[in-house]
Amino acid sequence: MTEVFNKLHHLEMRRELRQQSTQAEKLFWKQVRSGQLGIRIKRQVGIGEYIVDFYAPNIRLAIELDGGSHFEIGTAERDADRQKNIEVLGIKVIRFTDNEVFDGIDDVISILRNAIEERRRSFVPKNFS
Repeated sequence: MTEVFNKLHHLEMRRELRQQSTQAEKLFWKQVRSGQLGIRIKRQVGIGEYIVDFYAPNIRLAIELDGGSHFEIGTAERDADRQKNIEVLGIKVIRFTDNEVFDGIDDVISILRNAIEERRRSFVPKNFS
């Protein structure tokens, strides 16, 4: 089986990303860590050749926080390709901007709760072995 999650060559990069979390990631993590939403969420998880900001493995839900760099020329296309490649694996990707996190964390958490419930209802685990 091809290794899909947390490839060894991403180990150091994932550690660095956790240590250098953005302010939006820190605020978001404070709201979702330790099973506060009734589901385990991990930070900086490798999926294929990508590293996603947050990931709920039990329901295969990736959560991305888009800061200023995501609005530069060409980035939208790369983000779309990245998302498509992740979703091919049966993983749903949900995105929030940093501004959404800062200006309305309660709304972000509400949207996330709804997405979690939707995934729980519709999720059928895939066997990748």
